[in-house]
Amino acid sequence: MAGKQQIVIEAIEHPVHDFIFQDNDYENRENYYGYFPGRKLFMKAVAEFPEDHSEGTIITAFPTDGLKSGEKPIWPKSRD
Repeated sequence: MAGKQQIVIEAIEHPVHDFIFQDNDYENRENYYGYFPGRKLFMKAVAEFPEDHSEGTIITAFPTDGLKSGEKPIWPKSRD
């Protein structure tokens, strides 16, 4: 993933279809999907938030071919 930081930032700032998804396994984590340029993949970035939802931390980011089964949108558009 070296050199892919800008793709991760784009996924968080401008998620695909402006949706943010609730993580299936951790209620304090949100999943953001962005387009992975030049490939038929998405970049998935997972952010973890404290209880007050003040500032999140990126836990992981990786290319994927789609959403994980069962993920539900929790925010209709980016929180810019």
